[in-house]
Amino acid sequence: IFVEIGKNQMEGMLLPADQVPGEKFAVGDRIKVLIKKVKDAGKGPQVLLSRSSFAFIRKLLENEIPEIRAGIVEIKSIVREAGFRTKIAVYSKDADVDAVGACVGNKGVRINAVVSEIGGEKIDVIPWSEDILDFIARSLSPAQVLMVQANEDTKEAKVIVPDDKLSLAIGKEGQNARLAARLTGWKIDVKSYSAAMQSGLLDAESTEVPLRMCCVCRRYFPKNELFRVVKTPDGKIFLDDERGKTNGRGAYICKSEQCVAKCAKYKILNRQLGETDEEVYAELKDKI
Repeated sequence: IFVEIGKNQMEGMLLPADQVPGEKFAVGDRIKVLIKKVKDAGKGPQVLLSRSSFAFIRKLLENEIPEIRAGIVEIKSIVREAGFRTKIAVYSKDADVDAVGACVGNKGVRINAVVSEIGGEKIDVIPWSEDILDFIARSLSPAQVLMVQANEDTKEAKVIVPDDKLSLAIGKEGQNARLAARLTGWKIDVKSYSAAMQSGLLDAESTEVPLRMCCVCRRYFPKNELFRVVKTPDGKIFLDDERGKTNGRGAYICKSEQCVAKCAKYKILNRQLGETDEEVYAELKDKI
């Protein structure tokens, strides 16, 4: 595909390898491209363009998100299978700026603008963490992770997920797990809880503590280091006891003053579990 660049009539080439699978353009369409390379072709410069590169996504994000342009939010890692899925790990240098929230925007307006430009390709925006267990667990988003076991020497990790989330964690043709491995730089072996039990990776007496995600900061912690608010089958919502085994749907909050305060301020439990009494938020504050 030949693309006219700007108003100076310079022409660029969008080779098949630099196109997104399934994208079609008509004469006169206005599109965004990344200038991949400029080389001397004898009769003048030859401009090679790309829409399939991960660097193209990076530039789109920089254009759309002021916090990235200003250097407040940093893209730590980005991997892509063009036309299908991109995963981005982001980090905020300002404690008052939520890196994921800045990228997503109000009601998803910022990230949706990027998704729209690339034809609906899925983008997972993941909070980067220096804790590799936490980062690996997040990298498999949107799947829920129960436990991560890692070997620092070989950079290999075993990730255990609920039986009904195995296909989501692995992804179509292994895509989600493959991208997670590239994003983290670790080899990731995903197993279902049942398979882990059968293989001896876990046993009934295991001292390993499952991981759960704080619904506020979206970080993973051992289950016993989190508050659990539960909604029982009859609709009652309350702060569970330390065992955290009450039957029902649970939401987890890490035991930090910042997360508990934000949870109460923005009524996050209302979104997770439904209308939640102020007494529940007050009880969480009292526990800090």
